[in-house]
Amino acid sequence: MRKYVDETFFDTWSPHMAYVLGFLMADGYVNINVRGSHYLGFTSTDKEIIGKIRSILQSEHRIGVRTRKGKYQHRKKAYTLQIGSKHMVMVLTSMYGVIPNKSLRIEFPTYIPRQHLKHLVRGYFDGDGGVVYVEYKRKNRNNTIGRAFHSRFTSGSRVFLKELHKQLQAAKIVTGGSLQVKPGGGFELAFAAYDSIALFEFMYKNVSYRYYLERKRNAFYNIIQLWN
Repeated sequence: MRKYVDETFFDTWSPHMAYVLGFLMADGYVNINVRGSHYLGFTSTDKEIIGKIRSILQSEHRIGVRTRKGKYQHRKKAYTLQIGSKHMVMVLTSMYGVIPNKSLRIEFPTYIPRQHLKHLVRGYFDGDGGVVYVEYKRKNRNNTIGRAFHSRFTSGSRVFLKELHKQLQAAKIVTGGSLQVKPGGGFELAFAAYDSIALFEFMYKNVSYRYYLERKRNAFYNIIQLWN
């Protein structure tokens, strides 16, 4: 029996559509198998976010669990949501550039309504973003404590992060930021403390808890409190 999902979900921009699209660009995929079947899917070690996306999509599909094997068995288990829909996959590939095997080739959408940019960025952050705060002893300064704080987005696609940076600057959210190669492969777009605080306000101000991963939002907030 075919399970229900809102197949027109990606047809029109909205806050929840932009959020899910952003997460899909980070931790999701589309696939067309050898039999011509079309699938989209989401993967995360946080069951909470997969459950929220399932609810937003009005999906009846089961959330699966993927356990690690061999040398990866120490890692957290991952939760997955896979949906079969030719219409949704065709919209994602033709309108937003979400293509099969996208990791190294994905590009930023050519058009995003300005009012929905924050939701797409937050969705991507929930998938492939993070925040870091460290304290350290300064050398040659009587061992006083120094602090460092930055937020970051990661991707296998330099083109994607470069355009994300451009969009955030154009919206006057950030003034700085650096795009660098990650050790071990991929790329990282990082922002120092001042821009990170502005980014937090941009992503989370006046947003329902349903549209973000609470663990990441709370960690970001707590680090800002430490910094202040």
